Amino acid sequence: MEEILKKIKDEITEPMKELDIVVDSVEWVKENNVNNLMITLDRVNGLDIDAIVEATHVINPIIDKLDLIQEEYVLDMQRFYSDEEMKELGIVCIQYEK
Repeated sequence: MEEILKKIKDEITEPMKELDIVVDSVEWVKENNVNNLMITLDRVNGLDIDAIVEATHVINPIIDKLDLIQEEYVLDMQRFYSDEEMKELGIVCIQYEK
């Protein structure tokens, strides 16, 4: 799966650069028995919902054309949140170490 995720990231990075969007990560997450292809995006001045929708319209056909994932999945596009934004939103992240 790591090779597939890398291929997807490589293929969408340039089209996203044209929109001044950075592809932060491409991950495969199984949550509640649902496969999720999670793509995290970022932009210097932040991303609003319109930019995420625009990115989705560009990324969806690329992923469809690549046809690398045979399993059913949900495409989850999300934006990167800085530490400051997370504090403003009241989001607390706790890192547990073993």
